[in-house]
Amino acid sequence: MKLTTILIIIFILAFTSCKGEYISNSVEDLAESYETDARSHSHQDHVLAETPTLKYYPVLDDTQEVVGAYPFPADWILNTATDSIFIQSPLGGKVFKNHSNYFWDYRSSELNNKYKTQINTAAFKTIETLLKEDFRPYADSLNIKLTHQYELPELAKLYKDNSSLYYSIHKPKDDTFKALATEWRDEKGIKSMLIIVQQSQIFENETLWGYTLHTMEVPEAYFEVTKESFLYSLKNHKTCYQYIYEANKRNTNIPYNNNCRYYTIKEREERREAIHKEKLRTGMFSKNLDEYLEFLRSKGFLTIKDSNDVCNLTTYYKKEEYRKHNLDSIYTSYVPIDNSYKN
Repeated sequence: MKLTTILIIIFILAFTSCKGEYISNSVEDLAESYETDARSHSHQDHVLAETPTLKYYPVLDDTQEVVGAYPFPADWILNTATDSIFIQSPLGGKVFKNHSNYFWDYRSSELNNKYKTQINTAAFKTIETLLKEDFRPYADSLNIKLTHQYELPELAKLYKDNSSLYYSIHKPKDDTFKALATEWRDEKGIKSMLIIVQQSQIFENETLWGYTLHTMEVPEAYFEVTKESFLYSLKNHKTCYQYIYEANKRNTNIPYNNNCRYYTIKEREERREAIHKEKLRTGMFSKNLDEYLEFLRSKGFLTIKDSNDVCNLTTYYKKEEYRKHNLDSIYTSYVPIDNSYKN
């Protein structure tokens, strides 16, 4: 699928809801009570007068495993339907589910075309070029105008810190994150935020690059208040380190054939040393989850241990037995591939 086609699909999810009925009935009822209260008070004064009670809302993957959580006010409504909305506010705000796209750039249009039927390939674009060439033209076609843009370095740092915890022996020469916040307004008075977090990993012969989109929209009267909650949530995202631990365990169980006849003795030693260092760096010599959490505390990633943590495995996995069964299958059903036909 071409990059432009993918971007069009993303923008349909991110912006098209402005075209139809805006809020569900349950949210309309709550918004009406807020608006009634706002008639007797300045809305901004009303919101700032009270500090909202925050609650962590979990993000689940396809197997109902918690992979992270975002803090929002406790009176927000978590969407349980299988659509693009993650959570809604009583004031009519909608926060959409995150969407990510990643591509390989082989620094040659010929090579990119050669491999595009197997994997996503696209020439590298900076975050500014993405906004100028892909996002703005499509938004303009919907009469949604860009009103403001600014960088979010603290969000980029959060992404980079979390990325550094993953196990991988294939290291890029450079691994860069950048976050750009953009604000938009349509002709009906709906304001929205589209936050682009871009990552680029530069290897010797190719570049892996991509982005994650965070999108929010709300009636203009409540934009500043909703934006404050939205940005706070992104900057204070709770990482489920247990999920990273399980992912790293799977990666460390992938066999690396150091006995390949094409490796020299020196290359084999270098690979063994690289694997050893990577296990030390990511804490994957930990015998269990508790040891891993202690490793994270020693590195400053984790400061307290909360038994009621939203990321607690036994509390929030909806299909714990199913998950264990799948993991057991991965570890016990590996069948070596017969490569004897190769030279």
